[in-house]
Amino acid sequence: MFVGMAIVSAVGMMLDPTTPPGNRVILAVGFSSFWLVMASMSGYLIAACRREVWDVDRFRIVCRGLFRRMTMHLDAVLEAKWVCNAQGKITLKTRDQTLRISLETFEREDRLWLIRLVRDRIPEDRQTGWERFCGALAVPLTKPAADVVRPLKANEVRLSRARFDLYFGFLLACAVLIAVFALDHLEAHRRLAAPLAAVLSWLLIRFQIPKKGMIAPRMSFDWRRDRWFLALLVWSGVPLTLLFLHRGRESLELSALLIVEAIGWFAGFLLIAWRIDRIQAAERLARQQRAAMEWQDKMASRNVT
Repeated sequence: MFVGMAIVSAVGMMLDPTTPPGNRVILAVGFSSFWLVMASMSGYLIAACRREVWDVDRFRIVCRGLFRRMTMHLDAVLEAKWVCNAQGKITLKTRDQTLRISLETFEREDRLWLIRLVRDRIPEDRQTGWERFCGALAVPLTKPAADVVRPLKANEVRLSRARFDLYFGFLLACAVLIAVFALDHLEAHRRLAAPLAAVLSWLLIRFQIPKKGMIAPRMSFDWRRDRWFLALLVWSGVPLTLLFLHRGRESLELSALLIVEAIGWFAGFLLIAWRIDRIQAAERLARQQRAAMEWQDKMASRNVT
């Protein structure tokens, strides 16, 4: 694709009548070089992924890549860092080696097996970041995947492509009406791109959902948990209310009053934001503790069986 873009860019620059003849070659070389660099980087990444081979047992981890080969013995690991990103990453360090394992390169069952191996083989006092990693990635791997067909629980909903087709069908119709209105009344030809943005958004989200659909937690309002978010929403509308009340008034006293009101509003905003952060921190800690206990129970039952 990038090679094709390089060819199209070079030909387009050479045939562009608005570009001075003396600059066409420079622009063609510049644009085509950019796309060729992107093609080279993409080729390297594809080759590196295809050539990367992992050999893992209970005593060592061997990584053979495009330009490297590394063998790390688990008994020599001094630090194991659990990194909680999209798919998870494990960083292992010895005295003279650092091995970064990206879990997205492994299948679901292999990820769980590797997590269990590192967790069991390396002393707990040498591991960091496990609590957050356990709740976000390790424990969900022990449960059925989101795209597995199973009966729904009371607090769950199944997201399907047909559901998003309905949502974005309505959004596309609104975008078409806006574009037609803008073209007819405002002569804004750029607004014709509105349906294209809706279509691109629809395709981007649609193909992220498995064909069988996926299970997601149902959104609900919990007064104890969400009341501060509601307070933040209401508090955010206070400045507009104050401006409406003070409309048409201009005086030195009004300027001082607005300054005092702005300071008071900002202080209230910080207080509500701080309270929300404390609630979220407490919820994260509780989830991490529950996840750690659930992981220990699953491992204990697994060892018994």
